[in-house]
Amino acid sequence: MRITGKSRYIETKEVLLDLIGRSDYPGNKLPSEDVLSKMLGISVATVREALRQLNREGYITKKHGSGNYVHQSAIDLSMRIDVNTSFFELLKEKYPDVYSQQTPFRVAMCSPQEAKMLALDQVEECLFYDRFYYVNGKKLAIFATNAIPASSFTGDVADLQESDNTLSIMDFIWDHCLDEMVQTVVYMEPVNATEKIAKLMDIEAGRATVQWKEVFYNVYDRPVGLSHARFNPDLVDMTLLIKW
Repeated sequence: MRITGKSRYIETKEVLLDLIGRSDYPGNKLPSEDVLSKMLGISVATVREALRQLNREGYITKKHGSGNYVHQSAIDLSMRIDVNTSFFELLKEKYPDVYSQQTPFRVAMCSPQEAKMLALDQVEECLFYDRFYYVNGKKLAIFATNAIPASSFTGDVADLQESDNTLSIMDFIWDHCLDEMVQTVVYMEPVNATEKIAKLMDIEAGRATVQWKEVFYNVYDRPVGLSHARFNPDLVDMTLLIKW
């Protein structure tokens, strides 16, 4: 199979992952970089970079002087939060039918806890909106409330376009905040479902659920956004691969 079109590095990684997933290799070992290069019709350097990324993500292990070894156990995983924190893409790994809806933007004072997570000196106005992620028709898998400090927002809420209402918080921060986002920190903890969450997700109140709080940081290490999400325990089974 020859690589054409989009970014060669990205497509090479995707093609290699597909090959690994549907092929058996003697000794669980991939062909050499030279052989893969000829198979795909691309440079050895591009193959090497794609393999390096697959190694970082745990799909293969590179042993110097020996070669690259396949990990089918990693390929079989879905909803890996170590390689993907986009809720939409996370759900797409398991469900073919995924869509999201979002509430209108609103301006309100943040809570003391939100102010602390956003490293604000005091409670201040934030731009809020809720996002609902559905699977299999109308089953709510993830409910997220996003908050962006007014001091990070570059415009006026009244000037936001209808298309802005479809952006993920990551894309919204890129488009509408003063500084570029460079990383996020995620805090996860078990919580019991409130009456509101139980009703939204059609589960019993008090049931154990996973709560996800994600803080978005700019290049100056200042928080520019916060996402507070709750996961439906019947629909979301997140996995994490730790590479040694």
